[in-house]
Amino acid sequence: MSRKTLLFIIIIAVVASIAIGIVAALDNPEYYREKIQATAETETGFDIEINGELNWRYWPPIAISIEDVDVRPAGSDVPLATLKSAAVDLKLLPLLLGTGDIAIDGLNIDGLTVNAMIDQQGRGNWETDDQPSKTSDASDTDADVDSENSLDLDIGAMSITNAAVSYIDASTGENYAINLKSLQTGAVSYSALTPVSFELALEDNASGMRSKITGDGDLSFNNAFNRFGLAEMNIENELNLPDVGELLLKLMISGEVDTAKGTADLNKLDFEIDELKGSVAVNVTEMNSTPRLDGQITISPFNAKNMAKLLGQPVIETANPSALTAIGLTTKLGGTAENIKLSEIEGKIDGSTITGRLGLRTGDKLTASFDLTLDQITVSDYLAPIDETATADANDATSTPVTDAEVLPLVLLNENNINGKFTIGSLNYDTYTLNDFTTTIVNANQQMKATSYGTGYDGNMSMEFVAKTGKKPSARTAVQIKGMDVTKLTGVETLTGKIELKSNTRFAGSMLSDVLATLDGDSEFTVKDGTLDVSSIKNIAAVIDGLRKKTSSVASWPDVMPFKSMTGTHQINAGIDEDQRINVNIENMSISGTGGVDYWQNTMAYDMEVTLNESVDGQFTVGPAMAGIRWPLRCAGMMDATAAELCTPDSDSIANLITQILQKELRRQGADKLKEKGKKLFERLFN
Repeated sequence: MSRKTLLFIIIIAVVASIAIGIVAALDNPEYYREKIQATAETETGFDIEINGELNWRYWPPIAISIEDVDVRPAGSDVPLATLKSAAVDLKLLPLLLGTGDIAIDGLNIDGLTVNAMIDQQGRGNWETDDQPSKTSDASDTDADVDSENSLDLDIGAMSITNAAVSYIDASTGENYAINLKSLQTGAVSYSALTPVSFELALEDNASGMRSKITGDGDLSFNNAFNRFGLAEMNIENELNLPDVGELLLKLMISGEVDTAKGTADLNKLDFEIDELKGSVAVNVTEMNSTPRLDGQITISPFNAKNMAKLLGQPVIETANPSALTAIGLTTKLGGTAENIKLSEIEGKIDGSTITGRLGLRTGDKLTASFDLTLDQITVSDYLAPIDETATADANDATSTPVTDAEVLPLVLLNENNINGKFTIGSLNYDTYTLNDFTTTIVNANQQMKATSYGTGYDGNMSMEFVAKTGKKPSARTAVQIKGMDVTKLTGVETLTGKIELKSNTRFAGSMLSDVLATLDGDSEFTVKDGTLDVSSIKNIAAVIDGLRKKTSSVASWPDVMPFKSMTGTHQINAGIDEDQRINVNIENMSISGTGGVDYWQNTMAYDMEVTLNESVDGQFTVGPAMAGIRWPLRCAGMMDATAAELCTPDSDSIANLITQILQKELRRQGADKLKEKGKKLFERLFN
């Protein structure tokens, strides 16, 4: 039994002790002072000491009152509770008829104070060396057998006012204060529903939480105080939480609790916090050992952004303002608090539907297992909105670099185990879409493995990601693309066709800066039945043709070259900022280059060379004059620029190229003419 349940039983026992003592004094109040103590100890395990008056009132109605009372565990000298005053109104007719039964018309208690304290060793101040509290034994009573020593209970109405309960547990640091302003009931008898209304204030002095609670409904309990029933119990809780502020929590509860059997059947628990509304129906068994749960949870659609603001959390901003404004859930609940399972999940995330199952198991580590399916989602809607000012600053070389970020969340991965599968029918990002996208994740023992597969753009894509998350974190990736349309996939129109790609990379560290500095890898690809924009190459050929006063076959090429097959490789060596190498072969053309990428400034810089092989067949012919010469290109600028904007002739390299061509012309032209043509060539090239 939990200490809070035990405290509740103690309070009931204290009230019962007072009631028993009063009932026992029906003849001569003063004569029965000692008898009250004996009766209370027998029935509840508590002693009563009456310091004030014990009086009769004969009319109207017949009543007995008591003042200034101390309640102690049997054998203890320290009061557990004190009472300012109490009175019992008796029904006249049973007394006149002499039936022997005493019927109570009303019970009024005022100024009850209970001070429950637990020391560092876990010992409560209601416990004594020679006689343990009998209230603890109530939980061990068979649920089907009521206490034979309990008095019959027949009270017309009950009122408790100005009560205060203090609960301090030095072993756990818990420190609560409960101030009961009022508790009113209708007719009270064992196992019968009685109307109840109450108003109280609760303070958690350890956390700073404050609460004002009001409620009304129907309540029942048995004579051993181990079976309770609730019917349409409406509770309003005005919470004041540190760092959050004020919240209004509304509950409506119907059900039964049996502390002896350790069961609770809450067939209805409706809750409401602002616009967050839902209901829970749950059956709890084995409460006295390892509670087991079985039920259902329903949460009506709510605005998560508004709830975050209400709970004092950071403002949630999304690219799509309507994202996270309609979230709901229905699921079955099962298992234990240490191993909870959600099955038959049907959730709503705005216009998306999620179904499946989820399990959470606690222990040395939290373990999550799941199999979830989402029909469709546009991921870019849920990302942070683009800051146009920040984007403009990013294009400014003097702007502040992008902030570093954690790529491998080591604490999250090392403190939790994950084993699950997530399927998305249609995964959208900006203008990109993948269908039947499936990801499986296994994370345990400082290693995570994730595999993904999706279809789209007339092909499919698969990826494997393996990470070690120990003291020296590292990761590797393997990506494979089959038959995807290059233009649809990348949005780049410079190159078209169907791509086949295999890529393997690896890096060390957990931060983004570590990845960028240590990334190694290689890729090989083939593009079939596509086209390539060769306008940059034609521009160089036109300049050279001007020198030669001849029109080469290259200058007459179309701006877009169709091809049957393009093959290439790409290498990254010890980081992405430099020494990347690319080689491409297409028809009678080869392209190679070295360079790197500045991720923080969103720029790239590559030195490229294009070499044409002599060919007399087809529309892309290359004559001897243009064959075998390395044509230089400098591809540099913002990474979101087009190829035509990025790749321009490099002045120094072009000068060397011109020198080669001039040497060939030297035999047939004089030096003066050659010099003049060279001058004009440079003017045409750079103007």
